[in-house]
Amino acid sequence: MLENSQDLFGGFGSDPHEYRSDLVTVARKRYAEFLGHDGITPNDMVVIGDSPRDIECAHANNVPCVAVTTGIFDREKLTSADCILEGFKDISESVSAIIKTNRKLNE
Repeated sequence: MLENSQDLFGGFGSDPHEYRSDLVTVARKRYAEFLGHDGITPNDMVVIGDSPRDIECAHANNVPCVAVTTGIFDREKLTSADCILEGFKDISESVSAIIKTNRKLNE
């Protein structure tokens, strides 16, 4: 069993950070250590969250964001995400959507 978030290569709200956008740097560092190199691009990562702050965090780092309507924010508040999921009821569909998500640039 994983003891804490240090065992994962992601960034989590419980990780020490001054600004939410710093969590992408935490995740990138862990991912680089896992892979053994640091040639990670923004589309090699994805932020999954349930709040507008999670979307801001991702986009401040030009990383794609998958918003999930599992928190207090409804779909309308999450529209700036690159993908929106209505929960994780169908895990295969959810994983597929996450893998396919790329950063939408201003259209």
